[in-house]
Amino acid sequence: MAEGDSVRRVSLVVHAFGLIAVYSLYGLLQEKIVKSSTYGPNKEHFTSSSLLIVLNRLFSIAVGLVILFWKARQEPEHSSFAQRLRPVSPYRAYASYVSYTTQSLAKTSKMIPVLFVGACVYRKTHRPREWVAAAVIFAGCATYLLSTPPNSRAHDSPGAVTDRSNALIGAIYLLGYLFFDGLVSSTQEAVFGKNPSSTDPFGPQSPVLDQMVWTNTFAALIAVAASIASTTTGSFWPNVDLLFSSTRLMRDVCLLSAASALGLIILLNTISSFSALTASLIMTIRQFLSILINAAAFGNLARVSQVGWIGVFWVASGIWIKINKRYDSRGNGGAISDGEGGDAEEMQEMLEKESRSGSIPSTTDAPPTSHGQVKQIVMQYLVPLAIPVLGALLLVPILSFSSRPAVTIVGSRWDSQVHQAVSPACDTELVTVPYQPTSRVALASFPRSGNSYLRSLVERATGFQTSSVYCDPELERTFHGECNHTLTFFVKTHFPALPTVVSPNDSAHADYHKQFDSAIHLVRNPLDAISSWYHFLHTSRTAEGVYNHTARVELPGGKFGKEQRKEILEYAKRWRRHTTYWQHAPISTRVLRYEDLTARLIPNMMSVLAFLLPDDNLPSLEHVICVVEHHENLQAYKSSRAAAFAQWDKYDPSLRNEILEIVRRPFCRLGYRRVLLKAKGDLPEVQNAMNGHAVSVAQRLNVHAYRLLPQVL
Repeated sequence: MAEGDSVRRVSLVVHAFGLIAVYSLYGLLQEKIVKSSTYGPNKEHFTSSSLLIVLNRLFSIAVGLVILFWKARQEPEHSSFAQRLRPVSPYRAYASYVSYTTQSLAKTSKMIPVLFVGACVYRKTHRPREWVAAAVIFAGCATYLLSTPPNSRAHDSPGAVTDRSNALIGAIYLLGYLFFDGLVSSTQEAVFGKNPSSTDPFGPQSPVLDQMVWTNTFAALIAVAASIASTTTGSFWPNVDLLFSSTRLMRDVCLLSAASALGLIILLNTISSFSALTASLIMTIRQFLSILINAAAFGNLARVSQVGWIGVFWVASGIWIKINKRYDSRGNGGAISDGEGGDAEEMQEMLEKESRSGSIPSTTDAPPTSHGQVKQIVMQYLVPLAIPVLGALLLVPILSFSSRPAVTIVGSRWDSQVHQAVSPACDTELVTVPYQPTSRVALASFPRSGNSYLRSLVERATGFQTSSVYCDPELERTFHGECNHTLTFFVKTHFPALPTVVSPNDSAHADYHKQFDSAIHLVRNPLDAISSWYHFLHTSRTAEGVYNHTARVELPGGKFGKEQRKEILEYAKRWRRHTTYWQHAPISTRVLRYEDLTARLIPNMMSVLAFLLPDDNLPSLEHVICVVEHHENLQAYKSSRAAAFAQWDKYDPSLRNEILEIVRRPFCRLGYRRVLLKAKGDLPEVQNAMNGHAVSVAQRLNVHAYRLLPQVL
């Protein structure tokens, strides 16, 4: 008996390890395909969940049939209709309606529907410790997930995917998934109970492969119907084309399907050999481990609060309560399903026969004393619940000395102090939703003036997608509203510098500003902006075919000179035209210097957001402060963001003076004379250039006054 128990425990450990490993890989691949990666030459997202289900099910059917072909099978056992419906719900909820935290919280309660369905549908009686264990595990997961305030914005986004109606739809999908998941597991356990359990899932007495084939056949039919229905929305065939045009996507889908098939074999065999409740416990542990791994992978584990660690330890306590049989009743306990296999009824009958014959003493007539009951409750339930609290208290000294994950703080000393004082829990992944304000706001800037940088800051602070009058597939990987021209929030434009160079006085384009109600005019000093744009246009693309934003062109003598003069002066004229146009546009305009934005990030971002949004849609201060954390993965591309006038020495002095003469009026009006003197004022050529600049301006003012004098007299 002891040897059999030992073999059974080893088998359970192997099954548990297999389920956790395979489904962790499955979750990673699903996240990569559905949310993280882009595929094909146009960097597109794969969005058809129904097509993914079809491919997974067809692959599993093929695997099952291949194995069945080589094995002598018994009469097939048909699975329940619930199994056909279960796979659709998690994909729908995952892809469209609810957050990762909500899904994780729901999935960690898998044991509860299994207990309820088993009790209500199949009249199974579970031990009290199993109910308590399920409740403790769910409470632990909920405590961990909810211990940190959600990183939600302090407003509801009109038209957003996560609005109340869609949240309700997502909740319905998740509840349906949990119900059918519990019904499926309990039904499969009932079906498997008709056959002798086998440690070999491919053995002649194992119904695992029959279940696998029938389950996936009907699931595939439903998924095909859903795919046909999705053709009316125009989302199905583009995803089919993307699948066959991208070898990388095909590889990921094949790996996902293989993981799905292998995981299903292990899961069905776990239910067959042990029980539905045991399988649910293992899957709950797997789900919770994935949450912890996700937190560790994105640098958030050190941010887990003391209450969060109590939740972590409660999950371990729930598992201990589930497997600890020391305080189980020895009498009629045999009549209670322990969830450890299909031999409970046989064991019960044997115990009843031996009890009636007197072979073993009956314990049913000797109920436990009140003292014994109190001891059982304390040792079996209260102690495992109290230990996590004690453990969290012991962690207080460690947590108090451990700092938040090291991040690079950009901005001024004041920005750093505010960030340290508030210590916000910032997202390391950018999740945005569409936002449709009543007015259309432009983000006007000359090329290479920090446009993408400001867009990323606004999206991080608000969670709202920004848009563009252009459509750059490379930028769309970061800014998901880049090519959505129906959006009216923070619309990028380089007019009149791009796409065609026009004069602000050109009557055909003079009314361009009328398509906007207001504008943020982001400006950068012309020497740095022109230099950056020149290098951007003249450097070759990367091996992936995208622009190299940090590469530099080899210049003769290391400076812009005669060879580049014509092109550089043309860019200077574009800078002047662009800046002059938006300075005189008769709409509400907020001018922001790029140099001020990078130097004093928080106050400038608060000013920008106050200009963009009404009071009830402003994000929380915590989210605004998060923008000072520098994360490469939250930006469209890597940028050095050098100091003001860093390119001053990269121009031949005569060419530099020509540029300053071309741009002098908007240059002085925007206060760049003072910025230059502050950044480079110790250089003699700067003093000479600015003194000459001031003399030139004074002379022009004197001439203008002299011409007006006769009219005054």
